[in-house]
Amino acid sequence: PCQYMGYAGSVGNVMNGCNGDGTCENVAVGGDQSVSAIVDCCNAPDGFCAGVESNDGLVAADPTCKAGVNLADTLALIEEESESDTSPFTEKQLCYGKTAVENTVASLSKGHSTAAVRYGVNKAFDDLGCDDKSDSEICEILQL
Repeated sequence: PCQYMGYAGSVGNVMNGCNGDGTCENVAVGGDQSVSAIVDCCNAPDGFCAGVESNDGLVAADPTCKAGVNLADTLALIEEESESDTSPFTEKQLCYGKTAVENTVASLSKGHSTAAVRYGVNKAFDDLGCDDKSDSEICEILQL
């Protein structure tokens, strides 16, 4: 189901996804192609997400992939902010926000309800103090 996936490009975590013949073949095979995550999606019949080149293409092929892509992007951005000397977030906000996002990714991958995932996203939004940081890319992503 995942033949040549990320061959010259990159694909992040695949959790409970790509279950089926050819569903994710040739995803992000080109050198400049990238998919952040395939979480709890691309499980439909043959070739459902085959040949996808980007996060946008993945969500277009299977809209249920959006939450996993957004959460993977959010974790990467939190890591970047943690290493920045000019971050608008405090260490405590980043730590708590990262934990909330990681727990939400776990809930999503275990097939928990939409309400549980929504709670986790809202918790991360609150923990990061996003009400005061509307111009932050992290906060924009968390507004699913």
